[in-house]
Amino acid sequence: MTGSLGAQYELTPAVTVGLTVRLPEIASSQSSNGGDVSLLSSIGGANPTSDVRRVDFVSGTDSGTYAVVGPTRILLGVAYALGPPQSYLEIGADFAHGLPSVETIYAQRPVANARVGVRYMLSPSWIVGGGVFSDRATNRRVSDPIASGKIDWYGATAGVTKRTPLSLAEKPSPEALVLVTTFSLRVGLGTGTEGTLIHDYEVGEIPRLVADVTYFELMPYLSSSVLF
Repeated sequence: MTGSLGAQYELTPAVTVGLTVRLPEIASSQSSNGGDVSLLSSIGGANPTSDVRRVDFVSGTDSGTYAVVGPTRILLGVAYALGPPQSYLEIGADFAHGLPSVETIYAQRPVANARVGVRYMLSPSWIVGGGVFSDRATNRRVSDPIASGKIDWYGATAGVTKRTPLSLAEKPSPEALVLVTTFSLRVGLGTGTEGTLIHDYEVGEIPRLVADVTYFELMPYLSSSVLF
């Protein structure tokens, strides 16, 4: 569970600032009933090797546990109007404090991220935009779950928006229904480490594998909406 608080203020007709504080993310768990879980897995074949496990839970009431799994995040933003309607230069910063390790969750490092973007209306029908961003991981190291990673992302985005008034009139008014279609691309480069657990059914061991990785991401985005 978490929560957030935000405010926006217009310093001048051309400059608007914003602040959002996202509170720490807290995970809680509690058990009041006993039970058991059986896990069965097979690797196939004529006489497959199987792995059966049974986990028993003692009946009773657990008072509950709580852990902070996500740090507080502070997001700052400044938007500068460029002149044409819906045209802005936007600068944003995202700060997260560090967290100590708790039980199965490893320590998290303080992180700062930044984003810069431009949105410009070429005409009442066309808007273009683009920007650059960073998205660095808060994890200090790869944790123990089956699949986890510590990847720092850096990249850029670019897109175009088509505005189409929906009206039966020959000269629709600006207040008419407007179909807005946006197509954009996100290009990202991620570097860091990934970890996983592999169960060897012959040996009966679960080795921990951690490797340095580099990802290249190309993500298209298409959306359509109606403004009225």
